[in-house]
Amino acid sequence: MSGSFEKANQETQHMKLLQFRIPLLLIALLGVQLISIAMLQQYSHVTVQPLSQPLERIPGELNGWAGQTAESDPNLLRAIDADELLNRQYQKEIEWPVSIHCATFNSLEHWCPHSPLECYPAAGWHVKEEVVVRDETAPQRTMHWVEFGKATGTVQVLYWFQRGEDVYYDREGARQSRQNIWGQQSCSPLVKVVLQTDGRAGSKGKENMLRFADSIRQWIATQGSSLATPRADVMTVHRSLIPDGILAETPSLTHRFVSPGKLVTVCFEMRRSPTTNGFGLWERDL
Repeated sequence: MSGSFEKANQETQHMKLLQFRIPLLLIALLGVQLISIAMLQQYSHVTVQPLSQPLERIPGELNGWAGQTAESDPNLLRAIDADELLNRQYQKEIEWPVSIHCATFNSLEHWCPHSPLECYPAAGWHVKEEVVVRDETAPQRTMHWVEFGKATGTVQVLYWFQRGEDVYYDREGARQSRQNIWGQQSCSPLVKVVLQTDGRAGSKGKENMLRFADSIRQWIATQGSSLATPRADVMTVHRSLIPDGILAETPSLTHRFVSPGKLVTVCFEMRRSPTTNGFGLWERDL
């Protein structure tokens, strides 16, 4: 008899635990869904504004180097899904030439389009050495220096992706950049920049490309940083998920969204309905 009582007591306690665990799980699952939907809606309202000047306006002379622009192939422009393309080679006496490839993408669908880590190996090159280059004044801005080789020789490549003042080379950097434009009314386009010089240029070739990178990054930031404008209202939540709900002393899940000049907090609360005596989820602004 005592054993039956203990078993019944354990089952009762187990049911009580489930009564609270299941609603908590529902809070977490629904919270993640609502946050994902909200973020998607915010991105869908962002307008990408073209650079204030076309890429061909990048100075033809940089750091004492004279540039010669090559005609861009319209088929290549369509193939890489870019909106603008620039191919130019800079030359200077007693220096190995430095070529520049720039492309703009006026769509938020692109994160790291046609990365050299994909394109060069596809053309028969292999990675010999690689280094992440960080901006000394802003370490979060990163570029990627890579030496590629094959039977015919080696090349040095320095590349990055840039949106306004955001500079990155991989998907993690792209993710952070996208978070920075969340809640914006408009933003700058994504610009891909690839610099290349002969591998025989050695350390001097790397130094030359870094100097080019400083000038080009500044030019892109100047033409695009003024385009980003914040939205007046990032998010407003005013709806309940159960009828006739009242606030109960129950757990809540809170998520904060940060946008320039505004902090938005959304709270998902457990509430009990007096009509159904069941739990449900409510949302409210804090």
